[in-house]
Amino acid sequence: MESVDWTVKKEETVTETVTPTTTTTADPVVDPGPSQSDLMLKSLQDSIAAMQQGFMQSMQQSSQQFQQMQQSQNERMEALQQMMIQSQARQAERPTVAGVKTATGQSGTPMQIARRGVSGAFGRKGMRISGLNV
Repeated sequence: MESVDWTVKKEETVTETVTPTTTTTADPVVDPGPSQSDLMLKSLQDSIAAMQQGFMQSMQQSSQQFQQMQQSQNERMEALQQMMIQSQARQAERPTVAGVKTATGQSGTPMQIARRGVSGAFGRKGMRISGLNV
C-alpha cells in the first residue's frame, strides 16, 4: 500500500499550493502463481522421473537375478564336470574285455549252430518243443 504524505506549502502570494509526496514502502508483489503450462510441465517431469526410477530399480533387480542364475548355472556345471571326471576315472579302472571266445570243435561255427537249432547245439534231441496241447 502506498502512504500519502500531504504537505502544505505557503507561499508569499495569496494562493496556497498543496503538493502530495508519496513514499512507497516494500509493497508485496502479488505472485500470480505458476501458470497452467508450468504446472503441466512440472507434472510431466515428475512422472518421467518416477518412470526412470522404476526402470532403474527394475534393471537392478534383473541384473541381480541374472547374476544369481549365472552363479547357480556355474555351480551346476562344476558339479557335472566333477561327475564326468569321476565317471571317466571309474571307467579307466575297469579291465577291458577283448572279446568272447566260443568253443570250437565238431559242433561247427556259430552260424551252423544257429541254423541247426537247440538240438544240434547241445546234441540232445529232447530239447525241442514238438507241440503244445492247449
